[in-house]
Amino acid sequence: MRIAGCLLSLSLAVSASAAIPDGERQALIGLYDATAGDSWTNKTGWKGAAGTECTWFGIVCSDEKTVVFIRMPSNNLTGTLPVLSLPNLRELNLESNHLSGKLPDLPVSVTGLLLKSNALTGEIPRSILNLMQLGNLTLEFNGLFSHDPQVQKLINTVEGPVLDFQTVAPAGVVAKPDNRSTITVSWTPLRFETETTHYDVYSGSTLMRSVPYTSNVATISGLDSSKSYDFRVRTVADPHINNTNRIESDPSATINSTPGPAPLKYDIGVLALRTIWVDPVSGDNSNDGSSSTAAFKTIDAAYRAVYGTNGFEIVLRPGDYPKGSFLSQFGGMGSQEAPIILRAEIPGTAVLHDFVTASGSHVYFIGVTIDTPFGFAPGQIDYLLLRDVQLTGDFNTAGSTSHVYLENVNIVSNGGGITLAGAQYGHITGNTIVSKAGCVIVVTGSAYITIDGNDMGPCPNGIIVGQVGDLSRMRSPWIHYDAYDVKVTNNVVHDAGFSVNGAYNVLFAQNTVVTSRAIQFISANFASRSCEKASLCQTYHDAGGWGPTMPGVPSVYVGNKNVTVSGNIFFSSVTNPQTILVNAQKPDATGSPSATNIPSPVRADDNLLVRGNLVWAPQAQLVGTLGGCDNSNPTCNAAQLQADNRINVAAPQFVDAAHGNYHPLASGNLFGLPAVTIAPFTWTDAPTPPPVPAGELVNTVALDADGRVRKAYVPGAFVGSTAPVRERAVKH
Repeated sequence: MRIAGCLLSLSLAVSASAAIPDGERQALIGLYDATAGDSWTNKTGWKGAAGTECTWFGIVCSDEKTVVFIRMPSNNLTGTLPVLSLPNLRELNLESNHLSGKLPDLPVSVTGLLLKSNALTGEIPRSILNLMQLGNLTLEFNGLFSHDPQVQKLINTVEGPVLDFQTVAPAGVVAKPDNRSTITVSWTPLRFETETTHYDVYSGSTLMRSVPYTSNVATISGLDSSKSYDFRVRTVADPHINNTNRIESDPSATINSTPGPAPLKYDIGVLALRTIWVDPVSGDNSNDGSSSTAAFKTIDAAYRAVYGTNGFEIVLRPGDYPKGSFLSQFGGMGSQEAPIILRAEIPGTAVLHDFVTASGSHVYFIGVTIDTPFGFAPGQIDYLLLRDVQLTGDFNTAGSTSHVYLENVNIVSNGGGITLAGAQYGHITGNTIVSKAGCVIVVTGSAYITIDGNDMGPCPNGIIVGQVGDLSRMRSPWIHYDAYDVKVTNNVVHDAGFSVNGAYNVLFAQNTVVTSRAIQFISANFASRSCEKASLCQTYHDAGGWGPTMPGVPSVYVGNKNVTVSGNIFFSSVTNPQTILVNAQKPDATGSPSATNIPSPVRADDNLLVRGNLVWAPQAQLVGTLGGCDNSNPTCNAAQLQADNRINVAAPQFVDAAHGNYHPLASGNLFGLPAVTIAPFTWTDAPTPPPVPAGELVNTVALDADGRVRKAYVPGAFVGSTAPVRERAVKH
């Protein structure tokens, strides 16, 4: 550490013949008592007779019999440092002891303050600015901080960035509800951490979670949704090579949160990433990419600059990025703490042309435009995020992946819109989708998917859950049904309906489906199951999977189980007798031989519940001609549909249906209707072996498409009349 200036030359005395002032003696005795003096490593002379003070271990006096130095490093001082009434004290050296608590005000005469490697915590007092001759300062490896710019400047001038080497409470603490029993607490990681550092998350005085220094997120579960919780985070550093003390910081700011529904949004977290710039217009691949003026020209060059490292954000300046200007593989890189981010500097102005495929983990596309007529087909990516993206072309996971999140994506597709094939966990929310085929397709063993708050259509095939699957393309243990635990809520769907085929535990609730043509609002069919790779099919079959084990044999059928359709508005603006409310295939006892492991008979309408919906479709058929939902089905038949739904009583009153505003008209007929309760699912009837992890059983839709809490029952996607209309994708 630097010493500013020189200490005055002092003639020091160790004579015991004269006493120091009684106030100074009492100050020394106060130091002894406050820091467990009886347990000091060396306490020679301490508390001796008056006049002996200058001979006490670590005390140095001047000729004027006044204390000028206290030097007791590594002497086992344990306790709180008291205020020292020593008006001529020049140096206080208590390094590498066990001092805790706050740093007190110090005599203005102090020129040397050496207190590193203790356990002091809290804010450095502003009175340190009164130490006009301070020239030697060591405070590192404590828990001290200062928000005062003048104090920070003084410390940086005398010692350097010592405040970066403190165990202090983290900033940026955020507490967000995940569901009715879970809250996630996150914070900004500290600059200074050791392998012995961890974070403790408290609610009140109760320790809720401890997480290692490598994480800045704690999920608190088992909470009561009727209660509100205060959270604080402390940083704890256990002993390490630079400090033998355990330091527990002051608590962070208190953040309040209540368990409950949260708008769907993937939490990226608070990250400190390396930023690399790319400019397709003015960039040069001989640059280092460190700034917008030193940008690379191609994403390929930026990727090569960071290859083999984790945690970077590639910022894309406006312009066109042609095919071949970037690599498609991220080589397995990326993690929650160190993701891979491609972000447009200005949303919508960085256009990536043709195929964009990738592999890796935690890959996030933010604000970019992807122009890929043949489809955006990411490969083996776990934790894939598309946010605020413009996509021309299909989106297709096209392989086993997990945690796929599409948020505020505008999709115009000549094909199938969004297809999640073999995807587990994720959501599709806030998107606009126009497609010449399906809006969203969830197939091939996909599971735990929420489709919420989207504006879809026209897309003739609507939302399809389960369809056609190849057993060898599935991933264990999701090898029975074509889809599991899919929740379709709060969507506005134009000129298309819902189709469920070979799926388990599927919810269609609080959607608004509007059409000006003949459609099937609800279609329940079998999924078709085949086999392409015999060896893998046989492996899955032996484990309990459903399907044939050889290529080339006829496909077999997989039915549905537990499908709930409730709280929706099904509205046809035209009278068309070809419109059908429910069309379900009749049970089949021959399409799935016992050798396929599929239970027989196969049923498309097994526990299909269509209740509490508002339907306006004059002359529509309640039940279609496929033979299911007949009078022998206790949960779905014509009489039940008529009794349990509000069918053709009155046309729903919207704010402005002609211009696409399907919010309920204030004081209109969508308010005041009898409440509809949606029963939870069960997982006890899920097929096994192999056992499949249970999904979300609760089916309550707590928020509407605008993020408003559903305090009173209103059918359809919206509960309020005043929310603005979301901008929709351009139609074909």
